[in-house]
Amino acid sequence: HGFIIPLSFSSKPKTKTMTMSVVAKKAIMVLQTPWPLLGLWLVGGVLAVFVPVGKWKNASKRYYQYYGKAVEYENNQRAYEQAQKQYENQQNGNYQYVPQDCKWWQVQCRKENYYYWMANEGGNNDRYRQSLPDWYLTLGGKMGEEMDREREEEGLSSDEASGAIKFVYTISILTFVGVLAYGSYVIYKKTPATSLYISLGFLGLFSFAQMVLITQGVIATDDRELENSVYGWFGQLAVLMVYTNYAFVLFSIIFAAIFGIKAFVEYKFLGTDAAQPETTEDSKVVGETPTDEDYKPMA
Repeated sequence: HGFIIPLSFSSKPKTKTMTMSVVAKKAIMVLQTPWPLLGLWLVGGVLAVFVPVGKWKNASKRYYQYYGKAVEYENNQRAYEQAQKQYENQQNGNYQYVPQDCKWWQVQCRKENYYYWMANEGGNNDRYRQSLPDWYLTLGGKMGEEMDREREEEGLSSDEASGAIKFVYTISILTFVGVLAYGSYVIYKKTPATSLYISLGFLGLFSFAQMVLITQGVIATDDRELENSVYGWFGQLAVLMVYTNYAFVLFSIIFAAIFGIKAFVEYKFLGTDAAQPETTEDSKVVGETPTDEDYKPMA
């Protein structure tokens, strides 16, 4: 009697394909736990905040080491001379109004400075004949290049917008922290990520709009405005805001892509049928509701 040896080699590729499919499904099942994605989400958020700060500080320190120390010495000398001048005026009985170094939120102080400069101009300069509205002064609007020069002559800082930029920067950081906290909740609870997509889209659009606005209207490029800065062009807080908003835009795009890829892979490898465990005769649990298949007569 002879033996029949099957010459079919289709079992190996089939077994290999099934093995890869099982491995892929197991890998996806591992990713179903929230911890890997949650850790990546939090690390990305921390980097998006602190990497721009580190880059900004390094550039500022580099400028300070080479040029800023000399500028700082000149600023201190100028401030000392101005203080001496004010003291002599007080000793001589010249108790006239002296412009104050106001913060951007000190509305009354800013108005008094503005009216003082307007009165001293007396209408000789056409630029100051039209007074600025109160709402512009209330929101910390800049009063003009000529007034900035006079502020410097009085020994005051010409960068009135720095306080407002700090306020906007703080609001941006708090907004990002809010999105980060909400995203952590969504990832941990494994709730639908639709609202998180919307939040990331809003964050990316908001950050990009701020980046464009700050670049075109807030960052100073005039040498006169930067000549008294001990940290140079990179020392402006507005530069840090551009770095930070750029990081937020990248964060939004990258994680929106990650969530999209994750959803696609889950749908591809763990569809509705694949996600449900197969039910066999041996795996039925006592107390399970019987189906029509259970009542079919045996052949």
